[in-house]
Order: sequence, then structure tokens, then C-alpha cells
Amino acid sequence: MGIIRNILLYVLLLSSAFAVKAESDLSGEYINIHRYRAKIVIEKDKFYYVEPWDPPVSVWPDTLARCNITRAGGGFIELNSEMSPYETAMKTCKVTQTYDPACTDGVEFVFELPYNNEYYNLKIRVDQTKQNPMAFYDTSFVYTGTVKSVRMPVKADCFSFTIYQDEYCAHNLDGLFYGVLYLPSVFDYEIEPSCNRIVIEIPGLTNDFFGRYYVKGEYAKVVKKFSGTYIIWKGEKYRKVR
Repeated sequence: MGIIRNILLYVLLLSSAFAVKAESDLSGEYINIHRYRAKIVIEKDKFYYVEPWDPPVSVWPDTLARCNITRAGGGFIELNSEMSPYETAMKTCKVTQTYDPACTDGVEFVFELPYNNEYYNLKIRVDQTKQNPMAFYDTSFVYTGTVKSVRMPVKADCFSFTIYQDEYCAHNLDGLFYGVLYLPSVFDYEIEPSCNRIVIEIPGLTNDFFGRYYVKGEYAKVVKKFSGTYIIWKGEKYRKVR
């Protein structure tokens, strides 16, 4: 009887372990119950939000969010983007200052970006600051395949820039946009005394940079019912299909 009891106890503990593992593992594919093309894919502690576009239109990438998952208790999971979009872009930024004898006054700012989205143009604002006496100068231009630079007639001590789209496409029917509104240079760059041409390269500023969701400390609710497992996020429900 003791042996049988031990075997039954072992089976019970093993079943409980599998049940806990199944409860904690959310891996799978979850389809939006109203918009069947929108889905959530979970791979262990990674959360991906996918919403394909109908060809040939592709304003944003299909995978709009890539997040890390942290268990928050009470059936909630906390979501945070794998990397800040500003970090993604600015870690690739390279600024080169040169002298061009053909330029007789001021300073020219040249931007080399892989961005070539046919639906939305980029606007770039350049700000310069002079220390003594204190003065500020700024200019803006539309970045295109043929217009990639701007010349300012005055050269100051340092500069910064801000890059943004001229328009934004809503991510849902309520007109909400979850992407990046603008990319600032974060800090000022000192301008070398002999420089009159500055080249700014940002390989990380691709066509999908502004359209991706930037998720910071958001929560999703995991609901288990007799009809299946659901995730509720941003007011929408997704049902696990596999």
C-alpha cells in the first residue's frame, strides 16, 4: 500500500508541475476577434503584434511591436519594447565635420538617411546656438530623394536637429497613433572652428521607424475561459488559435 501511495503522490505532483508550466507558458498565436488579420504572437517571453497590409500598400511594417514580457500578477503581463526607438536610431548616428573651399559663407548640413517612404515625407529642423553673445538660429526643410541638405548663412558654436514626418497614418479606427512622433538629436553637437560642411548619417532611420509601436510599461490581461485563452490589449480581444 505504501508503494502505491507513493506512486499516486508522484503522479499527482508531476501532473501539477505540468499544469503550472502550461499555465505560465503563453506561447502561441492570438487572433483579434473582430479584425482577423491583426494578431499577437508570443514566443516564451517575447510579444509580437502583427497586422499585415493589403498589397501593394504597405505604409507600416507588418510587425508593429516587438516587446519583452514581464509577469505582473493577477493575470496581467507588462509589455516593454525591446529597445527605445531613439536608441535604435541614434546609436547608428555618425556626424562628420569637413571643410569645403567652394562654400564661402555659413555652414551646410547634409543628411544621409535610408528613409524613402513614398507616402510620407520627412521634415528636418536644424537649430544652431551661439554662446557669446547668446543667439539662436533655426531652419527647416523637406527631405526627399533629391533634397538632402540645407545651408544656413550663419555659423554658430553648436547645433542640434529634429526629424519628423509631415503626416501620420492612424493605427486604428479611433484615429490613434502609437508610433514615434519625432526623432531629436538628444544633445547639441559642437561645431569645429574650421568646419563649414556637416554630414549627419543615421542608418537606423528606415521607412518603418516612425510607424512601429513604442510600448513602455503597458499591460495586457490574460483571460482563461472554457471557450479558450484570450489576451485583452489596448481595448481589443485576441483569442488563442494555436
